[in-house]
Amino acid sequence: MPESVPWRETALKLTKVFHQTPELIESEVGDYLKEEFSRTGTVIVMCSGGADSVATVLWAATAPLLKEHRIGVFYCDHGLRTEAKGEARFVQALADALGFDFYTNSVLPGKDLSSENGLRCFREIELGKVIDGLDSGVAAILTGHQADDVAENFIFRLARGSGLQGLSGMRPVQARHGWPIRLRPLLRWRRDALRSALVKAGAQWCEDASNGSDRYTRNRIRRNVIPALEKGLPERAVVEGMLSCQRELRRIEAWIELEATQWLRSHEKEGGLSRSELRIPPVFVQRRVIQKFIRRWAEGLEPSEKIVDSALEAGNAKVWQLSAVYSLVLENGRYQIVDRAGALEASVEPFSDLELTFSAPLELPDGATVQLDRVDLDPDLKSKIIAGEFPPSESVWIDQASGPLAVRSWLPGDRYQPLGAPGTRKLQDCFVDAGIEQMVRGKLPIVCDHDGDILWIPGLPPSHSHRLRSNTTQALRLTYKQS
Repeated sequence: MPESVPWRETALKLTKVFHQTPELIESEVGDYLKEEFSRTGTVIVMCSGGADSVATVLWAATAPLLKEHRIGVFYCDHGLRTEAKGEARFVQALADALGFDFYTNSVLPGKDLSSENGLRCFREIELGKVIDGLDSGVAAILTGHQADDVAENFIFRLARGSGLQGLSGMRPVQARHGWPIRLRPLLRWRRDALRSALVKAGAQWCEDASNGSDRYTRNRIRRNVIPALEKGLPERAVVEGMLSCQRELRRIEAWIELEATQWLRSHEKEGGLSRSELRIPPVFVQRRVIQKFIRRWAEGLEPSEKIVDSALEAGNAKVWQLSAVYSLVLENGRYQIVDRAGALEASVEPFSDLELTFSAPLELPDGATVQLDRVDLDPDLKSKIIAGEFPPSESVWIDQASGPLAVRSWLPGDRYQPLGAPGTRKLQDCFVDAGIEQMVRGKLPIVCDHDGDILWIPGLPPSHSHRLRSNTTQALRLTYKQS
Protein backbone atom coordinates (compact mmCIF):
# COMPACT_ATOMS: atom_id res chain seq x y z
CA MET A 1 0.00 0.00 0.00
CA PRO A 2 1.37 3.47 -0.87
CA GLU A 3 3.00 5.47 1.90
CA SER A 4 1.98 8.86 3.20
CA VAL A 5 2.29 11.61 0.59
CA PRO A 6 2.21 15.45 0.95
CA TRP A 7 -0.82 15.59 -1.31
CA ARG A 8 -1.35 19.34 -1.48
CA GLU A 9 2.24 19.89 -2.63
CA THR A 10 1.92 16.95 -5.03
CA ALA A 11 -1.22 18.44 -6.56
CA LEU A 12 0.59 21.72 -7.23
CA LYS A 13 3.51 19.87 -8.86
CA LEU A 14 1.16 17.89 -11.09
CA THR A 15 -0.57 21.12 -12.11
CA LYS A 16 2.77 22.42 -13.41
CA VAL A 17 3.12 19.26 -15.51
CA PHE A 18 -0.40 19.75 -16.85
CA HIS A 19 0.38 23.37 -17.71
CA GLN A 20 3.38 22.25 -19.75
CA THR A 21 0.97 20.40 -22.04
CA PRO A 22 -2.33 22.33 -21.68
CA GLU A 23 -3.73 20.90 -24.91
CA LEU A 24 -3.95 17.54 -23.15
CA ILE A 25 -6.67 18.82 -20.82
CA GLU A 26 -9.98 18.42 -22.63
CA SER A 27 -11.06 21.81 -23.95
CA GLU A 28 -14.72 20.76 -23.87
CA VAL A 29 -14.48 20.32 -20.12
CA GLY A 30 -12.86 23.75 -19.72
CA ASP A 31 -15.50 25.39 -21.91
CA TYR A 32 -18.28 23.75 -19.96
CA LEU A 33 -16.85 24.87 -16.61
CA LYS A 34 -16.51 28.45 -17.87
CA GLU A 35 -19.88 28.80 -19.57
CA GLU A 36 -22.46 26.35 -18.24
CA PHE A 37 -21.26 24.99 -14.90
CA SER A 38 -23.58 25.32 -11.92
CA ARG A 39 -22.19 27.64 -9.25
CA THR A 40 -23.67 25.56 -6.44
CA GLY A 41 -23.58 21.92 -5.42
CA THR A 42 -20.93 19.33 -4.64
CA VAL A 43 -18.47 18.01 -7.23
CA ILE A 44 -17.96 14.25 -6.78
CA VAL A 45 -14.77 12.60 -8.01
CA MET A 46 -14.94 8.84 -8.58
CA CYS A 47 -11.69 7.41 -7.24
CA SER A 48 -10.60 3.77 -7.12
CA GLY A 49 -7.14 4.65 -5.81
CA GLY A 50 -5.60 3.85 -9.20
CA ALA A 51 -3.32 6.19 -11.10
CA ASP A 52 -5.94 7.69 -13.41
CA SER A 53 -8.47 8.53 -10.71
CA VAL A 54 -5.78 9.84 -8.33
CA ALA A 55 -4.64 12.18 -11.12
CA THR A 56 -8.25 13.37 -11.51
CA VAL A 57 -8.55 14.10 -7.78
CA LEU A 58 -5.29 16.08 -7.90
CA TRP A 59 -6.49 17.98 -10.99
CA ALA A 60 -9.72 18.89 -9.19
CA ALA A 61 -7.72 20.15 -6.20
CA THR A 62 -6.07 22.89 -8.27
CA ALA A 63 -8.64 23.56 -11.04
CA PRO A 64 -9.46 27.29 -10.71
CA LEU A 65 -13.05 26.84 -11.86
CA LEU A 66 -13.72 24.33 -9.07
CA LYS A 67 -12.20 26.27 -6.17
CA GLU A 68 -15.56 27.63 -4.96
CA HIS A 69 -17.16 24.20 -4.88
CA ARG A 70 -17.33 21.59 -2.17
CA ILE A 71 -15.60 18.47 -3.48
CA GLY A 72 -16.27 14.90 -2.44
CA VAL A 73 -14.30 11.76 -3.30
CA PHE A 74 -16.22 8.48 -3.70
CA TYR A 75 -14.61 5.05 -3.41
CA CYS A 76 -16.77 2.04 -4.28
CA ASP A 77 -15.97 -1.28 -2.61
CA HIS A 78 -17.43 -4.13 -4.68
CA GLY A 79 -16.75 -6.66 -1.93
CA LEU A 80 -14.66 -8.89 -4.21
CA ARG A 81 -11.07 -8.17 -3.09
CA THR A 82 -9.38 -8.20 0.30
CA GLU A 83 -7.24 -5.22 -0.77
CA ALA A 84 -10.30 -2.98 -1.07
CA LYS A 85 -10.33 -1.90 2.59
CA GLY A 86 -6.74 -0.72 2.32
CA GLU A 87 -7.49 1.10 -0.93
CA ALA A 88 -10.44 2.83 0.73
CA ARG A 89 -8.16 4.04 3.55
CA PHE A 90 -5.68 5.31 0.97
CA VAL A 91 -8.37 7.24 -0.91
CA GLN A 92 -9.73 8.65 2.34
CA ALA A 93 -6.27 9.83 3.35
CA LEU A 94 -5.93 11.52 -0.05
CA ALA A 95 -9.32 13.23 0.37
CA ASP A 96 -8.60 14.30 3.95
CA ALA A 97 -5.22 15.80 3.00
CA LEU A 98 -6.86 17.93 0.29
CA GLY A 99 -9.78 19.00 2.48
CA PHE A 100 -12.31 16.99 0.48
CA ASP A 101 -15.27 14.99 1.77
CA PHE A 102 -14.97 11.22 1.54
CA TYR A 103 -17.74 8.76 0.70
CA THR A 104 -17.76 4.99 0.43
CA ASN A 105 -20.40 2.27 0.47
CA SER A 106 -21.47 -0.64 2.63
CA VAL A 107 -20.93 -3.87 0.71
CA LEU A 108 -23.67 -6.48 0.67
CA PRO A 109 -22.00 -9.90 1.06
CA GLY A 110 -22.89 -12.80 -1.12
CA LYS A 111 -23.87 -10.91 -4.28
CA ASP A 112 -22.48 -12.01 -7.63
CA LEU A 113 -20.83 -8.92 -9.10
CA SER A 114 -18.35 -10.78 -11.24
CA SER A 115 -19.47 -9.45 -14.65
CA GLU A 116 -18.28 -6.09 -15.95
CA ASN A 117 -21.85 -4.91 -16.36
CA GLY A 118 -22.72 -6.05 -12.83
CA LEU A 119 -19.77 -4.13 -11.40
CA ARG A 120 -20.72 -0.99 -13.35
CA CYS A 121 -24.36 -1.19 -12.26
CA PHE A 122 -23.33 -1.68 -8.64
CA ARG A 123 -21.12 1.44 -8.77
CA GLU A 124 -23.96 3.45 -10.31
CA ILE A 125 -26.39 2.31 -7.62
CA GLU A 126 -23.98 3.16 -4.80
CA LEU A 127 -23.12 6.53 -6.39
CA GLY A 128 -26.85 7.25 -6.66
CA LYS A 129 -27.21 6.66 -2.91
CA VAL A 130 -24.46 9.18 -2.20
CA ILE A 131 -26.07 11.75 -4.51
CA ASP A 132 -29.49 11.24 -2.93
CA GLY A 133 -27.98 11.86 0.51
CA LEU A 134 -26.51 15.28 -0.33
CA ASP A 135 -28.80 18.17 0.57
CA SER A 136 -26.71 20.63 -1.44
CA GLY A 137 -27.13 18.70 -4.70
CA VAL A 138 -24.40 17.62 -7.11
CA ALA A 139 -23.00 19.98 -9.74
CA ALA A 140 -20.89 17.38 -11.59
CA ILE A 141 -19.28 13.95 -11.43
CA LEU A 142 -15.61 13.64 -12.43
CA THR A 143 -14.10 10.37 -13.66
CA GLY A 144 -10.50 9.46 -14.43
CA HIS A 145 -10.90 7.98 -17.91
CA GLN A 146 -7.97 8.56 -20.26
CA ALA A 147 -7.06 7.91 -23.91
CA ASP A 148 -6.39 4.19 -23.56
CA ASP A 149 -9.82 3.78 -21.97
CA VAL A 150 -11.33 5.51 -25.01
CA ALA A 151 -9.54 3.12 -27.38
CA GLU A 152 -10.56 0.06 -25.36
CA ASN A 153 -14.16 1.21 -25.26
CA PHE A 154 -14.13 1.98 -29.00
CA ILE A 155 -12.92 -1.54 -29.87
CA PHE A 156 -15.38 -3.11 -27.41
CA ARG A 157 -18.35 -1.28 -28.94
CA LEU A 158 -17.13 -1.82 -32.49
CA ALA A 159 -17.01 -5.58 -31.89
CA ARG A 160 -20.48 -5.44 -30.36
CA GLY A 161 -21.89 -3.68 -33.43
CA SER A 162 -22.80 -0.42 -31.69
CA GLY A 163 -24.31 2.43 -33.65
CA LEU A 164 -23.04 5.98 -33.96
CA GLN A 165 -24.06 7.01 -30.45
CA GLY A 166 -22.13 4.12 -28.93
CA LEU A 167 -19.04 4.55 -31.08
CA SER A 168 -18.84 8.29 -30.39
CA GLY A 169 -18.59 7.87 -26.59
CA MET A 170 -16.85 8.37 -24.16
CA ARG A 171 -17.48 12.08 -24.16
CA PRO A 172 -15.54 14.70 -22.22
CA VAL A 173 -18.86 16.24 -21.19
CA GLN A 174 -21.69 13.72 -20.90
CA ALA A 175 -25.30 14.45 -19.99
CA ARG A 176 -27.41 11.53 -18.83
CA HIS A 177 -31.11 11.66 -18.05
CA GLY A 178 -31.66 11.84 -14.29
CA TRP A 179 -27.96 12.27 -13.44
CA PRO A 180 -25.62 15.22 -12.86
CA ILE A 181 -23.32 16.12 -15.74
CA ARG A 182 -20.29 13.81 -16.04
CA LEU A 183 -16.88 15.33 -16.85
CA ARG A 184 -13.73 13.53 -18.06
CA PRO A 185 -10.89 16.09 -18.17
CA LEU A 186 -8.02 13.65 -18.91
CA LEU A 187 -9.30 11.85 -22.03
CA ARG A 188 -6.34 12.99 -24.16
CA TRP A 189 -3.68 11.57 -21.86
CA ARG A 190 -2.16 8.18 -22.63
CA ARG A 191 -1.99 5.84 -19.65
CA ASP A 192 1.82 5.66 -19.53
CA ALA A 193 2.26 9.42 -19.96
CA LEU A 194 -0.17 10.12 -17.13
CA ARG A 195 1.67 7.74 -14.82
CA SER A 196 4.98 9.37 -15.71
CA ALA A 197 3.49 12.75 -14.82
CA LEU A 198 2.33 11.38 -11.46
CA VAL A 199 5.78 9.97 -10.71
CA LYS A 200 7.37 13.30 -11.62
CA ALA A 201 5.03 15.05 -9.19
CA GLY A 202 5.80 12.56 -6.40
CA ALA A 203 2.34 10.97 -6.34
CA GLN A 204 1.53 7.38 -5.45
CA TRP A 205 -1.42 5.12 -6.24
CA CYS A 206 -2.80 1.63 -5.73
CA GLU A 207 -2.42 -1.16 -8.27
CA ASP A 208 -5.49 -3.35 -8.74
CA ALA A 209 -4.32 -6.91 -9.36
CA SER A 210 -7.58 -7.73 -11.17
CA ASN A 211 -6.49 -5.42 -14.02
CA GLY A 212 -4.04 -8.14 -15.02
CA SER A 213 -6.72 -10.81 -15.31
CA ASP A 214 -8.04 -11.94 -18.69
CA ARG A 215 -11.43 -12.65 -17.15
CA TYR A 216 -12.83 -9.26 -18.21
CA THR A 217 -13.29 -8.30 -21.87
CA ARG A 218 -11.78 -4.84 -21.54
CA ASN A 219 -8.71 -6.30 -19.83
CA ARG A 220 -8.20 -8.63 -22.81
CA ILE A 221 -8.54 -5.69 -25.18
CA ARG A 222 -6.00 -3.73 -23.15
CA ARG A 223 -3.52 -6.58 -22.75
CA ASN A 224 -3.86 -8.36 -26.09
CA VAL A 225 -5.79 -6.52 -28.81
CA ILE A 226 -4.29 -3.02 -28.65
CA PRO A 227 -0.67 -4.29 -28.31
CA ALA A 228 -1.28 -6.56 -31.32
CA LEU A 229 -2.57 -3.59 -33.36
CA GLU A 230 0.40 -1.44 -32.36
CA LYS A 231 2.82 -4.25 -33.19
CA GLY A 232 1.16 -5.02 -36.51
CA LEU A 233 0.92 -1.34 -37.48
CA PRO A 234 4.16 0.17 -36.13
CA GLU A 235 3.96 3.06 -38.60
CA ARG A 236 0.60 4.15 -37.17
CA ALA A 237 -0.30 5.80 -33.87
CA VAL A 238 -3.18 3.39 -33.30
CA VAL A 239 -4.69 4.81 -30.11
CA GLU A 240 -4.31 8.41 -31.26
CA GLY A 241 -6.01 7.41 -34.52
CA MET A 242 -8.97 5.99 -32.61
CA LEU A 243 -9.25 9.21 -30.59
CA SER A 244 -9.22 11.27 -33.77
CA CYS A 245 -11.85 9.01 -35.32
CA GLN A 246 -14.04 9.28 -32.25
CA ARG A 247 -13.81 13.08 -32.18
CA GLU A 248 -15.00 13.13 -35.80
CA LEU A 249 -17.88 10.79 -34.92
CA ARG A 250 -18.83 13.11 -32.06
CA ARG A 251 -19.08 16.02 -34.51
CA ILE A 252 -21.36 13.95 -36.75
CA GLU A 253 -23.37 12.84 -33.73
CA ALA A 254 -23.78 16.46 -32.57
CA TRP A 255 -25.00 17.47 -36.04
CA ILE A 256 -27.58 14.67 -36.11
CA GLU A 257 -28.79 15.61 -32.63
CA LEU A 258 -29.20 19.25 -33.62
CA GLU A 259 -30.99 18.39 -36.88
CA ALA A 260 -33.35 15.98 -35.11
CA THR A 261 -34.12 18.51 -32.37
CA GLN A 262 -34.91 21.26 -34.84
CA TRP A 263 -36.95 18.95 -37.10
CA LEU A 264 -39.01 17.68 -34.16
CA ARG A 265 -39.63 21.22 -32.92
CA SER A 266 -40.93 22.39 -36.29
CA HIS A 267 -42.87 19.30 -37.42
CA GLU A 268 -44.44 17.80 -34.31
CA LYS A 269 -48.13 18.75 -34.24
CA GLU A 270 -50.58 17.98 -31.46
CA GLY A 271 -48.30 15.30 -30.04
CA GLY A 272 -47.92 13.43 -33.33
CA LEU A 273 -45.56 13.04 -36.28
CA SER A 274 -46.47 12.81 -39.94
CA ARG A 275 -44.99 9.65 -41.44
CA SER A 276 -44.73 11.18 -44.92
CA GLU A 277 -42.90 14.27 -43.61
CA LEU A 278 -40.53 12.15 -41.51
CA ARG A 279 -39.36 10.35 -44.66
CA ILE A 280 -37.83 13.57 -46.07
CA PRO A 281 -34.67 13.99 -43.88
CA PRO A 282 -31.79 11.44 -44.03
CA VAL A 283 -32.55 8.11 -42.40
CA PHE A 284 -30.10 8.67 -39.52
CA VAL A 285 -32.01 11.86 -38.67
CA GLN A 286 -35.30 9.98 -38.96
CA ARG A 287 -34.06 7.40 -36.45
CA ARG A 288 -33.03 10.09 -33.98
CA VAL A 289 -36.37 11.89 -34.35
CA ILE A 290 -38.26 8.71 -33.47
CA GLN A 291 -35.97 8.11 -30.48
CA LYS A 292 -36.43 11.64 -29.17
CA PHE A 293 -40.18 11.55 -29.78
CA ILE A 294 -40.54 8.36 -27.73
CA ARG A 295 -38.32 9.64 -24.91
CA ARG A 296 -40.35 12.84 -24.70
CA TRP A 297 -43.81 11.30 -24.50
CA ALA A 298 -43.03 8.00 -22.75
CA GLU A 299 -41.29 9.18 -19.56
CA GLY A 300 -37.76 8.96 -20.94
CA LEU A 301 -38.06 5.34 -22.12
CA GLU A 302 -35.16 4.28 -24.32
CA PRO A 303 -36.58 2.51 -27.40
CA SER A 304 -34.72 -0.46 -28.81
CA GLU A 305 -33.09 -0.21 -32.24
CA LYS A 306 -35.46 -2.97 -33.40
CA ILE A 307 -38.54 -0.89 -32.55
CA VAL A 308 -37.11 2.26 -34.16
CA ASP A 309 -36.20 0.44 -37.37
CA SER A 310 -39.55 -1.35 -37.49
CA ALA A 311 -41.42 1.94 -37.00
CA LEU A 312 -39.57 3.57 -39.90
CA GLU A 313 -40.08 0.59 -42.22
CA ALA A 314 -43.76 -0.03 -41.43
CA GLY A 315 -46.13 0.54 -44.34
CA ASN A 316 -49.49 0.21 -42.61
CA ALA A 317 -51.11 0.87 -39.25
CA LYS A 318 -49.24 -0.83 -36.45
CA VAL A 319 -48.69 -0.77 -32.68
CA TRP A 320 -45.35 -1.23 -30.88
CA GLN A 321 -45.51 -1.95 -27.15
CA LEU A 322 -42.86 0.19 -25.42
CA SER A 323 -43.66 -0.76 -21.81
CA ALA A 324 -46.54 -1.91 -19.67
CA VAL A 325 -47.98 1.59 -20.00
CA TYR A 326 -46.86 3.14 -23.29
CA SER A 327 -47.26 2.15 -26.94
CA LEU A 328 -46.06 3.73 -30.17
CA VAL A 329 -48.94 3.78 -32.67
CA LEU A 330 -48.88 4.39 -36.44
CA GLU A 331 -52.41 5.19 -37.58
CA ASN A 332 -53.73 7.31 -40.45
CA GLY A 333 -50.18 8.21 -41.42
CA ARG A 334 -49.27 9.61 -37.98
CA TYR A 335 -47.04 8.36 -35.18
CA GLN A 336 -48.37 8.90 -31.66
CA ILE A 337 -47.58 7.70 -28.14
CA VAL A 338 -50.58 6.17 -26.38
CA ASP A 339 -50.66 6.16 -22.57
CA ARG A 340 -52.88 3.36 -21.33
CA ALA A 341 -53.31 5.15 -18.01
CA GLY A 342 -55.03 8.02 -19.82
CA ALA A 343 -56.79 10.59 -17.71
CA LEU A 344 -57.28 8.12 -14.85
CA GLU A 345 -53.83 8.90 -13.48
CA ALA A 346 -54.74 12.56 -13.03
CA SER A 347 -57.73 11.60 -10.87
CA VAL A 348 -55.54 9.94 -8.21
CA GLU A 349 -55.31 12.13 -5.12
CA PRO A 350 -51.92 12.01 -3.34
CA PHE A 351 -51.91 11.14 0.36
CA SER A 352 -49.27 11.25 3.11
CA ASP A 353 -48.58 10.89 6.86
CA LEU A 354 -51.18 8.17 7.44
CA GLU A 355 -50.16 6.33 10.61
CA LEU A 356 -50.28 2.54 10.49
CA THR A 357 -51.02 0.86 13.84
CA PHE A 358 -51.84 -2.63 15.09
CA SER A 359 -55.35 -1.64 16.13
CA ALA A 360 -57.26 -1.83 12.83
CA PRO A 361 -56.86 -1.84 9.03
CA LEU A 362 -55.91 1.56 7.61
CA GLU A 363 -58.32 2.69 4.89
CA LEU A 364 -56.78 4.54 1.94
CA PRO A 365 -58.46 7.31 -0.11
CA ASP A 366 -59.50 4.84 -2.86
CA GLY A 367 -61.09 2.44 -0.37
CA ALA A 368 -58.23 -0.09 -0.25
CA THR A 369 -56.79 -1.08 3.13
CA VAL A 370 -53.37 -1.80 4.66
CA GLN A 371 -53.11 -3.85 7.82
CA LEU A 372 -50.20 -4.34 10.22
CA ASP A 373 -49.92 -7.45 12.42
CA ARG A 374 -47.23 -8.91 14.65
CA VAL A 375 -46.76 -12.61 13.86
CA ASP A 376 -44.81 -15.37 15.61
CA LEU A 377 -42.86 -17.35 13.03
CA ASP A 378 -42.92 -21.12 13.26
CA PRO A 379 -40.48 -23.05 11.02
CA ASP A 380 -43.21 -24.06 8.54
CA LEU A 381 -44.50 -20.51 8.01
CA LYS A 382 -40.99 -19.13 7.79
CA SER A 383 -39.97 -21.66 5.13
CA LYS A 384 -43.07 -20.80 3.05
CA ILE A 385 -42.28 -17.09 3.26
CA ILE A 386 -38.67 -17.61 2.22
CA ALA A 387 -39.81 -19.91 -0.62
CA GLY A 388 -41.94 -17.05 -1.99
CA GLU A 389 -45.30 -18.80 -1.62
CA PHE A 390 -47.04 -15.51 -0.77
CA PRO A 391 -47.35 -12.98 -3.63
CA PRO A 392 -45.95 -9.55 -2.65
CA SER A 393 -49.04 -7.90 -4.14
CA GLU A 394 -51.00 -9.07 -1.08
CA SER A 395 -48.77 -9.70 1.94
CA VAL A 396 -45.15 -9.55 3.05
CA TRP A 397 -43.34 -10.30 6.28
CA ILE A 398 -40.53 -8.02 7.45
CA ASP A 399 -38.21 -7.83 10.43
CA GLN A 400 -39.09 -5.44 13.24
CA ALA A 401 -39.01 -1.75 12.22
CA SER A 402 -38.29 1.31 14.34
CA GLY A 403 -41.10 3.51 15.65
CA PRO A 404 -44.61 3.86 14.23
CA LEU A 405 -45.04 3.07 10.55
CA ALA A 406 -46.45 5.60 8.09
CA VAL A 407 -48.17 5.27 4.73
CA ARG A 408 -48.04 7.73 1.86
CA SER A 409 -48.36 7.80 -1.92
CA TRP A 410 -45.54 7.60 -4.46
CA LEU A 411 -43.30 10.65 -4.89
CA PRO A 412 -41.05 11.34 -7.91
CA GLY A 413 -37.47 10.28 -7.14
CA ASP A 414 -38.47 7.66 -4.53
CA ARG A 415 -35.86 4.92 -4.15
CA TYR A 416 -35.61 1.77 -2.08
CA GLN A 417 -33.61 -1.45 -1.97
CA PRO A 418 -35.71 -4.44 -3.07
CA LEU A 419 -35.08 -7.78 -1.37
CA GLY A 420 -31.88 -9.29 -2.79
CA ALA A 421 -30.87 -6.21 -4.80
CA PRO A 422 -27.26 -4.92 -4.54
CA GLY A 423 -28.41 -1.35 -3.82
CA THR A 424 -31.27 1.09 -4.10
CA ARG A 425 -33.38 1.50 -7.24
CA LYS A 426 -35.86 4.11 -8.38
CA LEU A 427 -39.45 3.05 -7.75
CA GLN A 428 -40.22 4.18 -11.29
CA ASP A 429 -37.87 1.47 -12.64
CA CYS A 430 -39.24 -1.15 -10.23
CA PHE A 431 -42.80 -0.41 -11.33
CA VAL A 432 -41.86 -0.78 -15.01
CA ASP A 433 -40.00 -4.07 -14.40
CA ALA A 434 -42.94 -5.46 -12.42
CA GLY A 435 -45.46 -4.40 -15.08
CA ILE A 436 -47.40 -2.16 -12.67
CA GLU A 437 -49.39 0.26 -14.81
CA GLN A 438 -49.01 3.98 -14.24
CA MET A 439 -52.70 4.47 -13.41
CA VAL A 440 -52.20 2.11 -10.44
CA ARG A 441 -48.93 3.51 -9.10
CA GLY A 442 -50.37 6.66 -7.54
CA LYS A 443 -52.91 4.61 -5.58
CA LEU A 444 -50.45 2.15 -4.05
CA PRO A 445 -49.46 2.69 -0.41
CA ILE A 446 -45.77 3.33 0.26
CA VAL A 447 -45.13 1.89 3.74
CA CYS A 448 -42.26 3.63 5.54
CA ASP A 449 -40.58 3.30 8.93
CA HIS A 450 -40.11 6.08 11.47
CA ASP A 451 -37.03 7.38 9.58
CA GLY A 452 -38.87 7.55 6.26
CA ASP A 453 -37.13 4.50 4.73
CA ILE A 454 -39.42 2.54 2.41
CA LEU A 455 -40.34 -0.92 3.73
CA TRP A 456 -42.82 -2.16 1.12
CA ILE A 457 -45.00 -1.28 -1.86
CA PRO A 458 -47.70 -3.81 -2.84
CA GLY A 459 -46.62 -5.72 -5.91
CA LEU A 460 -42.90 -5.31 -5.14
CA PRO A 461 -40.57 -7.23 -2.79
CA PRO A 462 -40.07 -5.94 0.75
CA SER A 463 -37.02 -3.86 1.67
CA HIS A 464 -33.75 -5.78 1.82
CA SER A 465 -32.73 -3.96 5.01
CA HIS A 466 -35.77 -5.41 6.83
CA ARG A 467 -35.59 -8.93 5.44
CA LEU A 468 -36.22 -11.93 7.66
CA ARG A 469 -33.00 -13.32 9.08
CA SER A 470 -32.06 -16.74 10.41
CA ASN A 471 -32.63 -15.63 14.00
CA THR A 472 -35.96 -13.82 13.35
CA THR A 473 -38.71 -15.42 15.46
CA GLN A 474 -41.31 -12.62 15.34
CA ALA A 475 -42.13 -10.55 12.26
CA LEU A 476 -44.37 -7.75 11.09
CA ARG A 477 -46.93 -8.78 8.48
CA LEU A 478 -48.18 -6.12 6.05
CA THR A 479 -51.37 -6.95 4.15
CA TYR A 480 -52.90 -4.97 1.29
CA LYS A 481 -56.48 -5.42 0.08
CA GLN A 482 -57.84 -3.56 -2.90
CA SER A 483 -61.22 -1.87 -2.72
